[in-house]
Amino acid sequence: TRSLAVSVAPRTDGQLSRAYVGADLLLGLPNDYPAQEPRLNLRNVFGLRDSRRQQLLDHLRREARGLVGDVMLCSLCEAAISWLDNNNWPDGVCTFCLERLFDDSSGVADLVRLPCNHYFHSGCWWGWWRWQQGQYKAAEQQLV
Repeated sequence: TRSLAVSVAPRTDGQLSRAYVGADLLLGLPNDYPAQEPRLNLRNVFGLRDSRRQQLLDHLRREARGLVGDVMLCSLCEAAISWLDNNNWPDGVCTFCLERLFDDSSGVADLVRLPCNHYFHSGCWWGWWRWQQGQYKAAEQQLV
């Protein structure tokens, strides 16, 4: 059995800060591939909770079943990227205001994404940041 890991994310015209979801697609290739579909899994997932992660895996497994007998690795990677294109919004709520990060009616709000893949509404983040900087200045003044 051979295996391959491919990082997949939505197409964002090079604007990585606009990729709200992504993962490493793990493809386990059986010895008789492509006569048998590969084992599929995801790791290093960001922006997707368990339910949407499972939806992506289910989608890819259906694609793989339909391609048995054909070389399919590129097709599966493309299917993952297309699914992520159509589902490019982070799950969850903003920790500051507790409102959803994605609104079905208005789409993805202006968000800040930290390197650890935590998301916040831009207005909430920058409001907190300014407040935090004020706290640091006040603490500095007390030390002087």
